[in-house]
Parts: sequence; C-alpha cells; structure tokens
Amino acid sequence: MALQGGHFDLMLSRFHVHLNNGEDVIRDEEGILVSDIDAALIAAMEVIQKLRAQDDVSAAEWQGWRLEITDGAGKVTESLSLDDPLSTKSLRD
Repeated sequence: MALQGGHFDLMLSRFHVHLNNGEDVIRDEEGILVSDIDAALIAAMEVIQKLRAQDDVSAAEWQGWRLEITDGAGKVTESLSLDDPLSTKSLRD
C-alpha cells in the first residue's frame, strides 16, 4: 500500500477477462482493476454466474466457451469453463 493524499491507496493491477471457444475470442479491451488474481477470479466467476442466470437458450450458446483471465503482460493466469462454473482449473497449480 502507498500513502497518498493522507490515506492508504491499495496497489491495483489490471486484468483482462476474455471469452474463448478455441476458435473465436471475445477480447476484454478495458479490463478490470483489482488488488490481485484472486479478486480477478472472483469477478470472473460473477460474470459466469450472470451468463448462466440468463435463459437456457443463452446458456446452451455458451457451451464450449471459457473465460480466460490475463495479467498485464497478456499471460493467461486462470481459465474457467462456462460449461461448469463451479469447477475452476487454476493455471497456478
């Protein structure tokens, strides 16, 4: 943490959450600012839950897709299946 303007400012990192089905990629150009990869993973899981909360036709359309979280250097750090949002395959393991 850095002290700025009389208060503590957390160090934030930018992560991007891309959608990938092996052929097509929907890129997240803006990204999200979070404290660490765990916070990015939580945000990505929330996205998966929102997608799956849509009607069944929409959920079927996302079969075979993955959310890929990349760091500032563009390296994929986490990959989550939209087929099974409760199961996460950590690339850190």
